Amino acid sequence: MLVFAVSARGGTGRSVTGCNVAYRLALHGRDVCYLDFDFGSSTSRAIFGIEAASHGTSSGSGLHAYFAGHAAEPEQLDIWGRSDRRELRRNPLASGRLVLVPGDRGGREFPACNGLADRCARLFLRLDDEFDIILVDLSAGRSHAAENVAGRDRPPGVRGRGVALAAGIANAETT
Repeated sequence: MLVFAVSARGGTGRSVTGCNVAYRLALHGRDVCYLDFDFGSSTSRAIFGIEAASHGTSSGSGLHAYFAGHAAEPEQLDIWGRSDRRELRRNPLASGRLVLVPGDRGGREFPACNGLADRCARLFLRLDDEFDIILVDLSAGRSHAAENVAGRDRPPGVRGRGVALAAGIANAETT
């Protein structure tokens, strides 16, 4: 299942809440992948305690390289094994996988380009076969991307798949 964490502005707690949800689901035996599309923030990497990727991965195979066609697959960081936080390195026996997929070091928002939607859909579909939950943390103000995936404009192949739109999961703002 794809879960999109979105909000209209920054500072609402979206990334913190998303990380905590991913962690709790993994503790309960679910295989969880956290896709960090919030490139301007290092919140998820700080919460998961992966200092080596605090500003994105330097491997050359992060989300930016994948979407640009420079990497066959984006890097997956095993949080249980890679975290600098001792409490996260204790992988309880009944827990599921907990994986972070970061952007590349110095990466910014993706420009709209030909093939981006198709590469994104292929990634979602492949991860959906591998994980129980894929939590996608979109940067603030990018809710239109989640609405497209959750709505009628969902890319081919993603239609009919379980998608949850957690709009403002930690956002108490009113309109």
